[in-house]
Amino acid sequence: MPVDSWTWDPIVVCSCGTGVLDNAGARQGHTDAWHSARYPAEFRVPAPAPARTHP
Repeated sequence: MPVDSWTWDPIVVCSCGTGVLDNAGARQGHTDAWHSARYPAEFRVPAPAPARTHP
C-alpha cells in the first residue's frame, strides 16, 4: 500500500478529537486503546471545511 493512501480514506472524529479511519476495525482499535466504559468513544463525521471565496 502506498504510504499516503490513508489520506484519501474516509475518517470519523472521536469525542476525544482523534481522527480515525471510518471502519469497524479502526473504531474498535481506538476504543480499546484509548477509552473505557467511564469515558466511551463517540464517533461523528467531521464537518466539511467552509467554502473558499475569492476576493
